[in-house]
Amino acid sequence: MITLLKWEHTLKTFSQNYNSRRKNHNYYQKKIPDHLTDAIISGKSFLLSCHRNPDGDAIGSMMAMALALIAMNKEVTIYNVSPIPYNFYFLPETHLCSQSILADKTFDIAMSFDSPLAFMMGEEFLNASSNAQLLNVDHHINNELYGTYNWIDTEASAVGVMVYKILRKLDVDLNLDMASCIYCSIITDTGSFRYGSTNEEAMRVAGKLLSIGVDPWYMAKNIYESHPIERLTLMADTMKTLTISAENRVATLTINHSTFMKNKGDLSLIDGIINFPRSIRGIEIAILFYEFQPGMVGISIRSKGNVNVTEIGKLL
Repeated sequence: MITLLKWEHTLKTFSQNYNSRRKNHNYYQKKIPDHLTDAIISGKSFLLSCHRNPDGDAIGSMMAMALALIAMNKEVTIYNVSPIPYNFYFLPETHLCSQSILADKTFDIAMSFDSPLAFMMGEEFLNASSNAQLLNVDHHINNELYGTYNWIDTEASAVGVMVYKILRKLDVDLNLDMASCIYCSIITDTGSFRYGSTNEEAMRVAGKLLSIGVDPWYMAKNIYESHPIERLTLMADTMKTLTISAENRVATLTINHSTFMKNKGDLSLIDGIINFPRSIRGIEIAILFYEFQPGMVGISIRSKGNVNVTEIGKLL
């Protein structure tokens, strides 16, 4: 109970700090706000993070920005409350991402990527960024605009596309490492260019990244075809729980805690499993329930595009 009250206090303090300092800007826009790039140019010390249990877009966009800032001779701390998932650890310099922040460390600028809600980055990030200017870079329509400056482009296929545009505006010389991180961001959030979020901008940026030297097969092999055996055994156990309902339009899967722990107990092994029930003909919504701690259940919801899963999530 004490921990919960402390966490609620952190969120309240964080919200008050940023609500009092939030600038009156157009948050939702395609064009990069000048105040965002001005802050990056003027800042000297940076704290970067993305949402807990990060996916390829979150990690790719964060790491691309980190590499660019390092190239600009900025002091950079990269943080995430969760470890880097096994299939993204091949990305350049991911070993620099820490799960802790020095208690007495202060920052000029904090940046968040692909995180619509502030709590998704954890209490430690909120505390460490409380006296910094926070640049919130995201593409989710439900972003709560928690930053000092917010750039939300809901038309962007991936936050990596937004980071690409930031680096271009900053006149950063994109190298292969940065390009690989951005490509990871785009390929994962567009489902290898299969999802409805894929657009001309994403394809155009991907083409630019290939011209820099990104190898599509190398990227795909590491992201999609380098799984540990526990991933397959977890999938086998989970598929046995498949349930179809709502006139064959909803599919659900369940991973209980014993199944989760039997197969290594690694949340990154769960990523993507929900796509299998969604692929069933006629299914419109797929739901995955996973008990990652005794009595603690996470929920993942995906649709084929005809249902707004964000609205469903608000009800849970």
